[in-house]
Amino acid sequence: MINPQVNYTILVKKKIIGRFKFTAVFYGDKGMAEISYLTEAQNEASTTGGMIKVVVKAAAVIDLLAESDQPMSLTALSKHLGIARSTLHGILATLISVGYVCKEDESGDYRLGLHLFEIGNKISQKIDERKIAKPYMRALSEKTGETVHLAVLQDGEVLYINKQESNNSIRIITESGLKLPAHCTGVGKALLSGLSNEQIRHIAAKKGLAKYTETTITDIDILLQEIKKIQKKGYASDQQEFMVGLRCVAIPVRNMKGKVVCAISISGPVSRMSGDLFEMKKRYLIKTAYAISKELGFGGDAR
Repeated sequence: MINPQVNYTILVKKKIIGRFKFTAVFYGDKGMAEISYLTEAQNEASTTGGMIKVVVKAAAVIDLLAESDQPMSLTALSKHLGIARSTLHGILATLISVGYVCKEDESGDYRLGLHLFEIGNKISQKIDERKIAKPYMRALSEKTGETVHLAVLQDGEVLYINKQESNNSIRIITESGLKLPAHCTGVGKALLSGLSNEQIRHIAAKKGLAKYTETTITDIDILLQEIKKIQKKGYASDQQEFMVGLRCVAIPVRNMKGKVVCAISISGPVSRMSGDLFEMKKRYLIKTAYAISKELGFGGDAR
């Protein structure tokens, strides 16, 4: 115990016990006494319900910096997050040391580091859209009673990469790996909606705009007008443009950068894809496409 009547010389030394513990060693006439203190930062490192609080707060710092259009000061971060400046300073120092946060030289404000960008790229490269979409496709097919497809644009054509077949006696027979034209299918037009007019013109010039039915779009300017409408309303459909009696509605699926990476569609006979039935199935499709996009990191709103 420390005797308040004794004059002590105080030596404060850091101990490598965790990251935030320090020890005050008191030397006096009666020998030496040692008292250990926990800084606020170590207190924050305690767990609640299995979560380490300081890690949760570090994640909140990263989220806030990601949302901010410009670097933020220590004071602004503390105010927005409700974290004491002393605690926040230690968190930021740690995030800087691992490359997740950078400190501006002139202003002293904080912004996200490029290491997070590198991690994001590695994650995006490992994402398997088919695996993520599969349970959603199964649920959508069960709700709508229709065949559900997942497709990508490859060399200007629609490549079907996954399918959940309907249990209806009348159903669409397709196979994964099938390629179809983009200009005359709902899923193809949904994929084209992620491209520029110049890219669409290039595809049309290379692949042509073949006529399959009386409603097939064979004029590039009309196709571009159609794509513009799709971009505005958020979904694509075909009016028996590839096969008479068949109708499809499709929605683009986006990644964390907002880029269209694939499209999901419902296909069925016109008798089951018209009027109120069509609108109901379209609503289910919109929710499904948004859920898949969200899992891929997309942060935008559902249409």
